[in-house]
Amino acid sequence: MRAGKGTLSERSVLRVGRTTDGYVVRVAGRGSRHESPGLRTLAIAALDASPEATFVIDLSPCEYLDSTFLGCLVGLHKQLNRGSSPRLLIDGSEEKLHRLFGPSGLDRILPRRGFGGEHVSRWRTVPTADLDPHELGLHLLRCHRELAGVGGPQADAFAAIAYQLERELGGHPPPAPTSRRGPGSARPEPPLRGKGRAALW
Repeated sequence: MRAGKGTLSERSVLRVGRTTDGYVVRVAGRGSRHESPGLRTLAIAALDASPEATFVIDLSPCEYLDSTFLGCLVGLHKQLNRGSSPRLLIDGSEEKLHRLFGPSGLDRILPRRGFGGEHVSRWRTVPTADLDPHELGLHLLRCHRELAGVGGPQADAFAAIAYQLERELGGHPPPAPTSRRGPGSARPEPPLRGKGRAALW
């Protein structure tokens, strides 16, 4: 799911703010394997802390999503949108989402909501998770398994990547990508290191 190698100006900046009914994360530039672990940890923690909240991922200023970030979105959707009212929502123009999601078809799967002119307050930068190589490998494996499970023309390619990652990890698969502990619950992720921890309000 590459949209080109990208330039320095496209490097990702993820910022989270509060809305009247939850949170919005704005992805500016690039969304990749470097940002997706922090996004996942923040989304699960935020919705666990606020059972009635919604979590909007605004892709309007985003120019690139790699396959790991896409798989992370699929995993969050499966874990957090099992009730009658979706809690994880995607925002962006139809043209932008079609271009970012491309052949994966995720623009037809992930629920959308435009928060439009809704007031957003208390913007903060989402910290980047500094995972060790094994933790990152597990994250990559989990995300590519999620993408393979979606189907579509690239499913076999994603499954092959997941197979190779599992071999490199010594044949030890990660925990199931979707928790069975109930909506809004998840297995603990490795703690965020490096640029700070995810902080909630």
